[in-house]
Amino acid sequence: MRRLRLLLLLLGPLQGFLSQTIHISQIPVIFAAKGSSVTIPCDYNISSEQEATIGSYKWYKHSKHYKMEISSSNSELTGRISRADTDQFINERSAAIVLHRVRSLDSGMYYCEVSFQIGSDISLRGDGTFLNVTGSMDELWQENDLDCNCSNDSKKSHMICILLKAVGLVVILLTALFGYLYPKICE
Repeated sequence: MRRLRLLLLLLGPLQGFLSQTIHISQIPVIFAAKGSSVTIPCDYNISSEQEATIGSYKWYKHSKHYKMEISSSNSELTGRISRADTDQFINERSAAIVLHRVRSLDSGMYYCEVSFQIGSDISLRGDGTFLNVTGSMDELWQENDLDCNCSNDSKKSHMICILLKAVGLVVILLTALFGYLYPKICE
């Protein structure tokens, strides 16, 4: 009985520490057209007995060869990134970013990391969102030699054209899926 009281006495102060957790939600894949703006959402929930008011978040882009922090100080992103403000972050539980004037090179895996200080520091990274940047559909067909005139009068030509475009779309979707799964397989 004495040991049980001692154990409870030691575990009492740790109870608040052990019950603090963050859960992060990210959409697995997002498509964006070149030149457009795209929101990459990151929503979180925090379970703690204390109110969480001191926190921050960071974004990282991972590729096969590097890990880059997403911030306005990055020369590739200067003037092209917007972040959730403090009110959105604390009250709406959003750590979203918006990329403006999206480029092909923006394609890749984006990870959100949320940190809080509630008695102790707690931090968690999301599962990631793969951003697939595409051109306009006409641009994609031309870049991949899939350009055809679907207004041709021949029914056979029209069906072949539609089939080629469908195959092109499947290739694009498989590329996005591979981009999403590749980092998970390599971890």
